[in-house]
This record gives sequence, structure tokens and C-alpha cells, in this order.
Amino acid sequence: MESKNPVVEEQRKIQLLFSKLRSPIHYSYISQYILRETQEDTIKLLDKMQEMGLVVESHYAKGYFVNATGPSGPSSLSNFSLKI
Repeated sequence: MESKNPVVEEQRKIQLLFSKLRSPIHYSYISQYILRETQEDTIKLLDKMQEMGLVVESHYAKGYFVNATGPSGPSSLSNFSLKI
């Protein structure tokens, strides 16, 4: 069985999540349907993405996250350099 590089796996998750967050999505939905991992792991990843300036928590509802560029911003990280 092939082991996955954790850094590469985390970058893949960040790119996937960033592309989905054009509109606010609750962390429980992100956890269950997008990343398919525990809510605790999802919150850790979202916190890391917040520190990187990639996502922000919605000002309208607690627990909802959107990419920091807003709905009209890029849906990919091609202009960002990921430093994990």
C-alpha cells in the first residue's frame, strides 16, 4: 500500500476546499460532504487557512466560511503560493 505524503495531501485538501468556498458553507457540511473527515480535523484545516489569509469566517453567521477573495475572486490557488 502506498503511503501519502501528508504535506501534499494537505495542499490537495486546501485547493479543493478553496475552490468550493465561493459562497459561505458551514464547517459541518465541509467536514461531511467535501473533505469527508472529522469536524475537528476540518476546523484545524480551516483555522490554518484563515492564518494563511485564504478563508474568512462569514460576518453573517458563525461557523460559515468563504474564500477571502469573495465570490468574484479566483476559484483556484494559482495566484497563491502555499507554504505549509
